[in-house]
Amino acid sequence: MQKPFIKEIHTRFHIQLSYDGEPHHSIKRGNNSKFIFETADLLKEYQISFSFKATLSFDMFEYLPEIWKSYEKLYQKYGNVATYSPTLDTTYSSDDKLDQWEKALKRIIPLELDFIRKNKMPLWTWFKKESKANCMLGNSLHVHTNGNIHICHGCAYKQNNKNLIIENTSTIDNFSSLISDKYNLNLLPTKCIKCPATYCSVCHIEQIDLDQDPYKTWISCKVNNINRCKYFKVFGLMSKILRYMYLKGF
Repeated sequence: MQKPFIKEIHTRFHIQLSYDGEPHHSIKRGNNSKFIFETADLLKEYQISFSFKATLSFDMFEYLPEIWKSYEKLYQKYGNVATYSPTLDTTYSSDDKLDQWEKALKRIIPLELDFIRKNKMPLWTWFKKESKANCMLGNSLHVHTNGNIHICHGCAYKQNNKNLIIENTSTIDNFSSLISDKYNLNLLPTKCIKCPATYCSVCHIEQIDLDQDPYKTWISCKVNNINRCKYFKVFGLMSKILRYMYLKGF
């Protein structure tokens, strides 16, 4: 087999592999995990920066311990690139899963506690520190299955998003030429600063006016409705409980 030829790898070049953990991944995406792991092995062999990225659907909360354990196995093989950093499904914003969410997190706490003691870090990165995670506009690119490269992940799923497409993989020589520091925005809505959640993921994509320059619109955007906010606040409580248990030696 001929080895792949890599013309240029920029220092900021990084590949995310979409893997939700089992049984979530197989239920939602089908049985393609074999190809994901083959890709991970190839990237590891050629020392290309990569990580695994999961989506967590609200109807999968009951499987959280199993999902967590599947990522623990990945961690044992790939190390820090396989920490669990799920994105809550963006299509759901009802409160009717809050109780199930809290119960699932309570089952995760002892697993995380044991993992932290052994590895001096959490497996689930949301537990890593108290922080506010902003939208990734300008800090990452989203390459969709059709080859279109968008300014962020949310843009790929917005209707009439043609002016949010930067390029297509068929028309460029390398990805690093697309990355520009001028789009490194670090926005945090004022109303979020005092939020009790220890982790939050805010996306402004629905606020972008498609008739204007999306970057200019982004700078002046104000968040009016943050979906899933209550879920992040519940997680914040669980995070504090975990930190307390760890410091007290439970």
